[in-house]
Amino acid sequence: MSYRSRLRLREVQATSAFRLTLVLGSLFAAAMVIMAVVIYTATAQQLIVRSEGMLQRESLRLLNAPSHRVEQDVKEEVARNAKGLDHFGLISADGLTRLAGDIGPYANVVLDHPSDVPDLDGQAAMRVLASRRGDGRIVVVGRDISERRYLLTVVLEVIVGALAIILPGALLIGALISRPSLRRIRDLQSACRRIAVGELDVRMPVAGRGDELDQVAITINDMVGDLERVVSQVKNVTDAIAHDLRTPLTRVKSHLLDYHDRARDGELAEDQVAQLSHDLDLVLERFAALLRIAEIEASARTSRFAEVDLGELVATAAMLHAPVAEDNGIGLTAQVSSHAPALADPQLMLEALSNLIDNALKFAGTAVSVLVTEDGDRILISVSDDGPGIPAAERDAVLQRFYRRGEQDERSGMGLGLSIVSAILHLHKFQLVLEDAHPGLCATIIAHKITHSED
Repeated sequence: MSYRSRLRLREVQATSAFRLTLVLGSLFAAAMVIMAVVIYTATAQQLIVRSEGMLQRESLRLLNAPSHRVEQDVKEEVARNAKGLDHFGLISADGLTRLAGDIGPYANVVLDHPSDVPDLDGQAAMRVLASRRGDGRIVVVGRDISERRYLLTVVLEVIVGALAIILPGALLIGALISRPSLRRIRDLQSACRRIAVGELDVRMPVAGRGDELDQVAITINDMVGDLERVVSQVKNVTDAIAHDLRTPLTRVKSHLLDYHDRARDGELAEDQVAQLSHDLDLVLERFAALLRIAEIEASARTSRFAEVDLGELVATAAMLHAPVAEDNGIGLTAQVSSHAPALADPQLMLEALSNLIDNALKFAGTAVSVLVTEDGDRILISVSDDGPGIPAAERDAVLQRFYRRGEQDERSGMGLGLSIVSAILHLHKFQLVLEDAHPGLCATIIAHKITHSED
């Protein structure tokens, strides 16, 4: 069943990548507009200052010109700047008649205050300065402001052009960036839905980029892996319970039927009572071991974790098993090379070490050795025996509950000892490695040495 479908525009628009790209594009466009306005304002202000400087100089010169020369001076200036930017005018004292020059009169111009006048009667827009002479006539000096108008036009064109490119570009880039991420999220959703319906072998796709989606996928994959392991163990336990308890329960039922017949005949069978009790003890022992594993795996408690010396726990476990080893004629030695501090539950770790030593004593020929060493920030606890060992193909299987290595092996017990060890080490995030001891088996616990940063 496929959960993928075509990407919709509204889904692309809703992605964080698209929105972030749009925000960045808008900020970039706003920055360009502000920069263009600042450049225009600074340049226009500079042009105004230069124009007013010229207006002041020329106006002052004409104001100081003799009365009989001012009209001629205006005409000469107009002739000199016939195709230029500067313009001049001499207006009558009532301000209504142009006496000489090419500009004026202006009705709304205030004397001695530079101001802009629009284009009028074929004259370009100008900045003008009108001043009254001592003889009453008015001198008008003007400066073409077409350059400033042209600059404003160019700036507006640049702003409009930039916005026309940036905003659609931001939309396009946002869509291009969002689509691959949205497709990956669709793949993750598809994988989640398959996992939700029970396909625990499915894993989240990891692109290998190390981005946030990869980190989420790796975390979920680890979680699903643990879930798959637990579900598989539950299934194996169910199968094992059905297989292992069938024989003793069948025997109990058979004995009860036999007792019923003997009781009716008045006979007493003490040996069969003892056998019945033994069979029930086996059943209770199996249930107790299963409950112990379930308690360890389900609680996941760390409240009892503390800094403990694993070397001291090894010495304690070896001391507890020394009488058993002596009774079986097996030499048990424990060697701790250095202080081995780790963050652990001391009771659980002592139980794990005891199970490993007990298992080694069960299969050893003549000797069992326990060795504690350090490898960088790791603590290695090795329990070795000189027994038959375990073939490499079965080393993972023996960690599963109720696994036994064939009917010929009478010492394999219930097949739960190593499962309890595995559950305890999994809670501590430690590792258990089974290797060939040449001869025999070497079971090594790899623990994390506590450091000052963990304090």
